[in-house]
Amino acid sequence: MSLPRPLLVCIFTVLPSWSATFGTVVGHPQPFADLVLDEARKSVYLVDTYSNQVDVYSTATNPPRLTTSVKTSATPLAIAMSRSGQSLYVACYDASALDIIDLTSTNFSKTSVTLSAKPQGVAVGYNEKVLISTLGTGTGQAVLTTYDPSASASAALPAIQVAPPAPTAAALPPPLGLMYFAAKSQLQATRDGTIIIGVNQVTVAARTVFVFDVASSTVLASRSIAGISPILAVSPDGSEFLSGPMLFETS
Repeated sequence: MSLPRPLLVCIFTVLPSWSATFGTVVGHPQPFADLVLDEARKSVYLVDTYSNQVDVYSTATNPPRLTTSVKTSATPLAIAMSRSGQSLYVACYDASALDIIDLTSTNFSKTSVTLSAKPQGVAVGYNEKVLISTLGTGTGQAVLTTYDPSASASAALPAIQVAPPAPTAAALPPPLGLMYFAAKSQLQATRDGTIIIGVNQVTVAARTVFVFDVASSTVLASRSIAGISPILAVSPDGSEFLSGPMLFETS
């Protein structure tokens, strides 16, 4: 399996204390919630929740350097890049919004799509449709919503009718000072984008893991287990995934 995104977030957060043994120190005053690596542009995009912005670092230099910051709506928690590499999608919790940052524009222009509930996780499928996990509307609706960038505004945000239980509210300030743990729902797409794996913390001691099929926009399977970790790592072929110490098959 490739190095999981949560581990990379933690590394960026605590790097100053590991300067003698791990990589190049890149200091930052705030902990990051999430990140995306853009290999084509030699950039990494990091979610700075406290500052309501996405920080853009260039990896073409050593050490990587901050090149610009893009303001977002309130309380960004998760980020994903389109398969085309043209857009960044940012789940903004307190704004109940999905911010869309145009990576092809010189000034990182941004638009926002209003959601029916507060989002906590985001991932992009092979067909460029975006899956968003939210707190739900309070009646068990819109826990999972898809955004289709090619659809008209009225049809762009269909809710998934059969979805896992809603996650609990985001924890702010975050546990242990690590912003990645603020969100109580995580999403991660397989390498080919055909499947998206999710985990929702539904109570203090219980979580639900689920497998979402991108082509049909349906939840293929879900399972509730006590006390598993919200951290996800997906195998390269998408046949298995880790949630904390537990290994699951997607089929």
